This record gives sequence, C-alpha cells and structure tokens, in this order.
Amino acid sequence: MEVNLPKITDDDIAWVVSILGLPDDAFSTEKDGGARERILKSVGETLDVSACPGSGKTTLLVAKLAILARNWPYRRKGMCVLSHTNVAKEEIEKRLGGTEVGQALLSYPHYIGTIHGFVNEFLALPWLRSKGFPIKVIDSEIAYSWRWDKLYPWTRENAEKARVSKSVIKATNSQLSIGQVPWGKGVLGIETKPYLNMSNSCRESIQKFGIHTHDEMFMWANDLIDCSSTIKQHLRDRFPLVFLDEVQDNSEAQSSILHRIFMEGDGASCRMRFGDSDQAIFDHAGKVNRAKTDKFPLDEAKYDLPNSHRFGQSIAHLASPLSIGKMSLAGQGPKFGESKDTAHAIFLVDEASTGAVLKAYGQYLLSVFDEEQALLDQLTFTAVGGVHRDKEGAEKYRPHNVSHYCAEYDPDITNKDPKPKTFLQYVKAGHRSGGQFALEGTGGESFTAVERIAIGIINFSKEMSPQFNPRPRKRNHRFILESLKDDSANYEKYLKLVSYFAVDRKFPSEADWSTTWRGILIDIVTSLSSITPRNDHAFLHYQQQAGLAENHKNTQSNTQVVEGGGRKATIRLGSIHSVKGETHTATLVLDTYNISHHLKMIFPWIKGKPKKTVSDSDEKRLKLHYVAMTRPSHLLCLAIKKSTLEKDGTINKKAIDELKSHGWGKVAVVDKAGNCEWL
Repeated sequence: MEVNLPKITDDDIAWVVSILGLPDDAFSTEKDGGARERILKSVGETLDVSACPGSGKTTLLVAKLAILARNWPYRRKGMCVLSHTNVAKEEIEKRLGGTEVGQALLSYPHYIGTIHGFVNEFLALPWLRSKGFPIKVIDSEIAYSWRWDKLYPWTRENAEKARVSKSVIKATNSQLSIGQVPWGKGVLGIETKPYLNMSNSCRESIQKFGIHTHDEMFMWANDLIDCSSTIKQHLRDRFPLVFLDEVQDNSEAQSSILHRIFMEGDGASCRMRFGDSDQAIFDHAGKVNRAKTDKFPLDEAKYDLPNSHRFGQSIAHLASPLSIGKMSLAGQGPKFGESKDTAHAIFLVDEASTGAVLKAYGQYLLSVFDEEQALLDQLTFTAVGGVHRDKEGAEKYRPHNVSHYCAEYDPDITNKDPKPKTFLQYVKAGHRSGGQFALEGTGGESFTAVERIAIGIINFSKEMSPQFNPRPRKRNHRFILESLKDDSANYEKYLKLVSYFAVDRKFPSEADWSTTWRGILIDIVTSLSSITPRNDHAFLHYQQQAGLAENHKNTQSNTQVVEGGGRKATIRLGSIHSVKGETHTATLVLDTYNISHHLKMIFPWIKGKPKKTVSDSDEKRLKLHYVAMTRPSHLLCLAIKKSTLEKDGTINKKAIDELKSHGWGKVAVVDKAGNCEWL
C-alpha cells in the first residue's frame, strides 16, 4: 500500500538526536558507513534489518518513529508497531513521554503493543463477542488447569497414565474441535468417552465461562479472516506502515498471521522488520527462519547492522564465528586499552573443580578490574549457563546445569518476573524479595512478602472461577481484606496466614502444611471464588524450603560474592535465556549438558575453526551461546570441561595455541580450591 509521507531530511535527524539526548554523531555515516542513516531516511520501502547485539536497534526504531510521527499527515491512518514485549512502547514513554510527538505516537491512530495484544484487540475479541461467547480470562495455564479439573476423575487418571499433556484440551478450529489427542503410543479415538469428556470441557470453558488460551486467540483471528473478505483491507487502510521488532522470536503462528494480515496478496502494507536470527533461542524460535509463509530476513530486503556499541572488537572477534547468519561483528563499544584486550579467559574444570570456578572467576575479576570498591559495585558481573534446572540423573553429566557451579542456585528466581506454580513458591518469592529490601536497608520487607502472597491467592481464585475477575489494583492485600470483610471467619484465617508466612517469615513442615495451612488456604480461596479447590490441586503441592535461612539477611538471591585484597566482586548467576537483551561488564559462560556438553560440541567455533556443516542441534547451541558471548561490554570468559582439550589424558597444547591465537588471552586449569594454573 502506498504511503505518501514527507521526505526525511538531515534536519529531522538532527532534531531527533537532540530530543532523545543522543550524541551529535549517533547516526553519522562515519560510524557505520551510512547504515543507520539509510534506515532512518527510508520512507515507503520494505526493509528487513538484521541487527547485531548492541547495535542500538531499539533506539534506532524509536528515533524513526519519532521523526515519522512529527511529520505524520493522516488523521485516521496510523503506524502499527508490534513485538513480543512492550520495550519499544516503554522506551517511547521514557524518552518522549513528555513531548508532543511522544503523546502522538502513543495515541490514536497509531498502535504500539504486543502481537498478542493486537490480534486480540482487532480480530479475536470482536469476533468472539459477535458470536456471543463470554470473555473472562485469556490465560493458557489457567484455561488448561480449569479444563483439566473439570474432567471426570477416571478421564484424568487414564490421561495421566497415557502421559497426556493438559495443553491438548484446546480448540483447534471454530467448531471447537480439540483435534488429535496423543494417547500412549497412539491417538485417542474421537468417539471414546475420554475424548468426548475433554471436548465438552473445552467447549464449556469457551462458550459458557469465557476461559480461553492464547493460541485460541490466533485461531479465532484466522477464522474471522476466513469469514470476512474485507477485514484485511480495513486493517491495511488503518495501518499502512507496519514495524515488527524482535522478529527472530516469532512463532510460526505469529509469523503466518501477521503475514496474512499485512502482506498477503495485493495492497500490502509497507513493512519494516527488525531482528537477529542468530539470537533466536526460545523454544519455538528458529521456525520463523524456516517458515514458508514469511522468512526473515528476506534476501531482497535484508539490511545488516553489524556494528555493536556494546563491546569492542576483541569480543566481536570471539563471538563472530558462532553467527549462523555469518554476520561479521564490528565492535565499536568500550575498550580496555591495548594491554587489556588479551584478558578474555577460559577456565578448564573437572568434576572436582566445577564448584570452585566461580571463586576463580571472581578472583580474576578483581585482578582485571582494579577499581576501588565504590566503582566496582557499579559494574555488572554475571555467570550464565544454557541449562539451569537440575533433573534426575544429572550427576552423571557434571557439570549438567548452573547448580553444579553453585549449589545454592535457585532457577525459580532468575526471571525478572517469576511466575510461581504453587502457593509455597509465592511464599518463597515473597521471602526473597522482602529479604532484598532488608539487605538494602530500605524497609518494606513484610509488605513485599504480603503482596506476593496476596497475588498468589488472587491468581488461584481466578483459576478456580472466571466469575472471580477483579480489576487491576495497586494493593492486592487490601483487595482481599475488602473481599472478605463480610466473612469474619475467613477474614481472620487470612490475617493468620499472612502473619505466619509474611510477617513472621516462617515456612511450614510438610505435616503442618497438610494438617493446617493447606485447609486454611482452601477456605480463603473458596470464600473468594465460590469454588472449593481439590486437596490434590497442583497449586497446593508441598515443596521443601531448600536454602531459605531463618535469618532474612542470608536470603537467596542467585549471587555469589568473592573477596580478595580487601575488595569483593558480586557475581549474578542465571540462565542464558534470562539475560537476553542485557549488557554486562563481564560474563562467564558456563558449560552445561543437554545430550552432550554444549561448549564441547561447539569447541571448533570457540577456537575460530568452525565446522563446514552445522547440525540442527549444533545450530541451537551456537545461537544460545552467541547470545551469551555477546552480553559483556568488557570481559568474556568461558568455563569448559578440561576433558574437551585433553588427548590421552593430557591437555592438547595445539588446542591451547589455537585458542590463544584466536584471541583467548588466558587459559587456566582450575583446582578444587579455586586456584588457577595458567597455561
């Protein structure tokens, strides 16, 4: 679709640099050969921007949107900006919220939001309402659990024996069929009682109670497009200019429906996509690159941004071989100076020394970064691994996961916004967040624990009954008190529960949980939702309180502190997935295990001698560790199994020489005390 917009000039670029508070040369041609300037000045041109880590992609997108909004000539046509998160919207609010152009961007006729939000607002929800279907909850976990709980007990028992996932109970088409249901080694017959029971549970959830999964929203959106010959044209008329961010993480369902809405057939919208296929690391990621409907990037529209402002050329050189897209990174970020570019290190560990490598890494950090403690505290030191959850049998493959490097590591608190699955996980999260306030001396530790527990109770009540649908609120605890004010017995039980778990910061034994606290929680939720949960509901399961100390000052935080010479380095641990998009001062990438040890399998790429052919499993490993190795601004380190470099029980000197010639300045064998023997 043709978009008649004013030409973007050098004056526009100077204006946006000023309003965003960027350096005068932020988009200068001298820095990147004119790549960013071309993207900024592009009008009415379809582009696929392949942007490397640290390239300033979000800033570039916000700058372009600001220029376009400043000169936007339409009153009823707008720009549509979609991604998986609201990062672009938050950046606009942060940098432009107080300006006229910022307010324009965040208002009609423009739309800036998530893919799911767009599909729901413009397609799925209007279509559901037109069919007379209620809409109470759109949450896959709640929907699956609700539908599972509504099955006959014998259906659940047989389904569990057949290893059937709850997620099969979802509509696959507008007739509300749940499609094929895997059953043991075969498929469940559509005329059998269990199948009919599952189908009825799904139908009742959608038609009567308005409980929907996220996937079903895409199904309804496609159904509307199938039934209406004009809906696509209406959307293209409304949004002639479309921006898609973080495209590499699109699932096939997302990729195909966006292509169908904006690009398929005649009269396509003008589209600009931003992404990096080398950073496609989520479960469904990578499929977009193989999608027949909408490959990213399209060769004829591809435009590379290989210049990173995050790190210098020494890190760029080490990470580039891992790029599946063969992008040759150019590091334009901060540098140590000539003598420090050789500091990137590899630590070799065995089963005995795995748990000591963080100490070795911490001591090395203190030697490389010789700043005073006040400055040292402002730096971000991390250690990340591809696998961060322990599982049965993992001991045979040490180091299998992050906990083998740090026994106190808790995978449930690595995300910025953890989503506990049980009430006691909400309690643990509340204790941890409260403990952090105590450590900082800012107060509020009881308040944060109370709020986290209240959120857990509210979410469980919503799962029990879609009629319990409270509006968003600032004080969840106050909401529960208001809701229980006419039920004095459960009002007192709730206060008793809060006092025990949040104020006194206690954690029950399994016996106390079973005989006392589980029943109290069931009574509270029954009063709120009018539905009584089953005693064996997954939300009510008991877990041991691993690692939670009586004294809140020792609360887990997934950090390890290493001291030396009167100074200390604080290292934050996490999964590679949890730090995607972040920038660290220094990163230690930990070798972990999935079928084989990751860094062992990609060792040829690590030493700068990549294999000519790449298997699917190695491609996943390369993408995962490309993300990890492009987090640091200054120092990159790896922890690799010593046996990876051994030949006949002896470290292969040729491998050491290859690593050093490629840019790994230091290689050390770590002993069980955390001492390093530098090779």
